[in-house]
Amino acid sequence: MVKLLVLDQFIPFFVYGRKWREHRRVFHRMFNADAIAQWHPVQLKSDRNLPCRLSESPKEFLAHVHYAGTETGLRVAYGVELTGEEDDRQYFEMVQTMQDISGPLLLPGAHVMEAFPFLRYLPSWSGIKRLAEDTKDEIAKTTNKLFAIATTDTETGVIRESMVTRILADSNIEDVHTSEVRDMCLYLTATSFIAGVDTTNAIMEAYFLTMAMHPDIQTSAQAELDAVIGPDRLPEFSDLASLPSLKELSRRHCDGISSHRSAYHPSRKRMTSIMDITFLQEHWSIRTCGPCQEMQTSIPTQKHSTPNAICLRKADVQRLTQ
Repeated sequence: MVKLLVLDQFIPFFVYGRKWREHRRVFHRMFNADAIAQWHPVQLKSDRNLPCRLSESPKEFLAHVHYAGTETGLRVAYGVELTGEEDDRQYFEMVQTMQDISGPLLLPGAHVMEAFPFLRYLPSWSGIKRLAEDTKDEIAKTTNKLFAIATTDTETGVIRESMVTRILADSNIEDVHTSEVRDMCLYLTATSFIAGVDTTNAIMEAYFLTMAMHPDIQTSAQAELDAVIGPDRLPEFSDLASLPSLKELSRRHCDGISSHRSAYHPSRKRMTSIMDITFLQEHWSIRTCGPCQEMQTSIPTQKHSTPNAICLRKADVQRLTQ
């Protein structure tokens, strides 16, 4: 499927070699421990907007979380500033399209072609070949459109610092107009954008769910914030070292909910659906920190259009947090 979708241009599907090393070297320059601090102002701007939206319509917290993740990803990758207007919808549709169309095709074991690779030589009118062709065209259309937005702004003199502008302006690149450089910038930026938005949304959604299921932990985290930050300002990145409990909440607990729809029930000593009625009544007793030694049963795979996305539906979240 990777070859049919022409995804072998994206670094996660590279075979180790010169091209992989070059892409990895550029990616490291963009997002190493020192370089990442340069994006903190972008993150802070999005973080400042999120509480305002949450206070205005708290029931729509999932939409606000997705907006914040997309806002940060677009600004970092392509220099696109979201305005909060109707024009922003096109960018959300791009992200959703990329996730929805590629997810089902890349799900391991979803297609018999993975077991019988010779089926890729079926005629172009066959169902799977048509689907793959349409998906490939949509991916190319989306990535090229976003890249064109970033490069057009650069050519017209409107310079917004972004991953695209940094790669093209790198002093180690002699000719930014070569096809090889353009393709590297296009595909590396698209990979960073989609992966960044997807994982950021997953972590944020899982964080909300974790706090809803563990109000005592939420109270403890709020107490730490009040003690260190106070009521007069919002936290900065410089405060992170003074907030150890809050830092560990996202690092420790979010992976369990975002990856699975089941959890280990200590009293039953087995896996149970987290939407089980008993779970809703006793959710504080469920271990939510992902696979651990106590889990004796493998976690079942849940079909979903986006493998790395949150498996809970919005209705589930609302019911859980009521």
